[in-house]
Amino acid sequence: MAIELHWVASQSAACCYAANLRRLGRLGDDSPLAAALAEPADLLIREIRTLGLPEPQIWHQLLPLSAQVANNRQLAEVVLQKTVGRNARADAAVAPLAGRIGDLERAAMAATPDLVDQIEAQSQFLRSGSKTAGDGLLQTVGRLTDDRLLVSRAEIAMVPPLAGGGGLAHLPYNSVSIEAVAADPAGGLPEAARLVWLISQLNIDLPMFSENIAPLRRPLLAGLALLPAVLTAAAERGLIEGEASQHLGAAAQAWGAGECGTAAPIDAVRNWWTTYVASRPPWPVALAALDRMV
Repeated sequence: MAIELHWVASQSAACCYAANLRRLGRLGDDSPLAAALAEPADLLIREIRTLGLPEPQIWHQLLPLSAQVANNRQLAEVVLQKTVGRNARADAAVAPLAGRIGDLERAAMAATPDLVDQIEAQSQFLRSGSKTAGDGLLQTVGRLTDDRLLVSRAEIAMVPPLAGGGGLAHLPYNSVSIEAVAADPAGGLPEAARLVWLISQLNIDLPMFSENIAPLRRPLLAGLALLPAVLTAAAERGLIEGEASQHLGAAAQAWGAGECGTAAPIDAVRNWWTTYVASRPPWPVALAALDRMV
């Protein structure tokens, strides 16, 4: 079964993604765009903290919604409603939050007026690879894990390659943010595999898989659990050379396994996958075991 992918390039999504990288210490200053976004990103981060908003929850909503809601005030309203509810606290935070997002966008426009066009152009390589290798790779991942993990549709928000080829899976929204790069990077990790790694995480938040896992831990567990699965599938299909385990550390670092910068306990993941392949327990049981291990 082919999965329907809806590709989106959004300046707001690109800016919010960059700000999150800044929050995680992963936004460098080696490009005009990154340098221009550093200060307004710091102001947005500081505003969220000054307002006393629940920081992880705000970012978990802001990143996917920024690709879907164009108006900054409306974006701030929806994010706040989903994190702190409809109340005076949310009402007071709308204008400052929307203003800081607007500052980011203005800085991006000044530094890179054709940002969206650049993202669209860079993404053609990734989109082509998703057609030629993506579907087969996803089906192999389903066979190795649980085919109920495979979503029927996903939104792909393309963002600039500010962290060298990272990305995030937004489980509640069946969407991913992926850095659009123009070629497979050095190291033998194809872009199609990175896209499949993100997409294959999206159903982890279904109750059948993660009912007993804390919601804020699910993105981390999803990223770690699907990493060896996708690499094994890529090795089976001849997309990477050698054993999948050889690439585990490099993939975790390059792709930002977990939550775009979270340090991945690679030895624990490797041991967990070896045990899983040998015994093939139901995927929810395996995921709960990984949760205990990390």
